[in-house]
Amino acid sequence: MRVISGKYRGRTIQGPKHKGLRPTADRVKEALFNIIGARIDGAVMLDLFAGTGGVGIEALSRGAQAVVFSDVNPQSIKLLRQNLAFLDPEDNVRVLQLRAEKTLELMAKEKQQFDLIFVDPPYEAGLFDKTIRSIKALDLLKTDGILVIEHPDKMRDFLDETPFELVSTRTYGDIALTFLVHSKE
Repeated sequence: MRVISGKYRGRTIQGPKHKGLRPTADRVKEALFNIIGARIDGAVMLDLFAGTGGVGIEALSRGAQAVVFSDVNPQSIKLLRQNLAFLDPEDNVRVLQLRAEKTLELMAKEKQQFDLIFVDPPYEAGLFDKTIRSIKALDLLKTDGILVIEHPDKMRDFLDETPFELVSTRTYGDIALTFLVHSKE
């Protein structure tokens, strides 16, 4: 795994060292940032279920202003901190070892809103719908922000009742990225 573009281009990111960690593939990560484009410059991002931190590190490399990384697994947090070690001390990062719902509640309590929220939960945990609804209920996505969900292509039922507007779903093999924004109501 590596940083694809930006100021940390070519840097290696340590991969999974424990069972259950499924990092975002480089080609999916590259596609994500090609779609988002210049909107990442100056953005404030939440990398929820961060794992290795690859997506958030890529965002920082491409000009994100700040990234909050969150994961509950202590082994993931240790690996994430190792992967963050090469960052510039000026990079604005925060690492939270909390369950997703606790992270979202903390961000709401702190009145934080994000330009980009990336959600990549364990696929079998059934957290897609609950997480999306919490993000909406706690008003964590800025009005012009983007919520990106990484999920198995065959697993789309959580989109049936989403409180956000579906912009698109892009498929990369068995993996899909779904882009959501605030409804135009």
